Amino acid sequence: MERNASWRGTEAEAPRNEKVVVFAPEISGSSVIVGVKDTGAGIAEEDLPYIFDRYYTSNKSRNVKDGGTGLGLAICKEIIEHYHGRIWACNNPERGCTFYFTLPLYLDTDVIQDA
Repeated sequence: MERNASWRGTEAEAPRNEKVVVFAPEISGSSVIVGVKDTGAGIAEEDLPYIFDRYYTSNKSRNVKDGGTGLGLAICKEIIEHYHGRIWACNNPERGCTFYFTLPLYLDTDVIQDA
């Protein structure tokens, strides 16, 4: 599910001179949608459904020195879901991958009243 998004955001250098952009393109009802886009190699289409599973890696050898342990995205998913959000990823047609997550917006009425 690719979103139509404004790519204005915070840009940083990633390993191998790739770019990473963090953006918050949309507030939808009572949630904010945040995206992280990179210009890396992307994720194989057959791997996309599993990348948030614990210990899943696209590297079938499971050699940690060649990649991760398969926990990073699973931890992200646990944190996001703990706060009643959702996380997913889409390959970019030009190159790389975009990760999106939603989080509910809560208004702190005490802060508003003190303002």
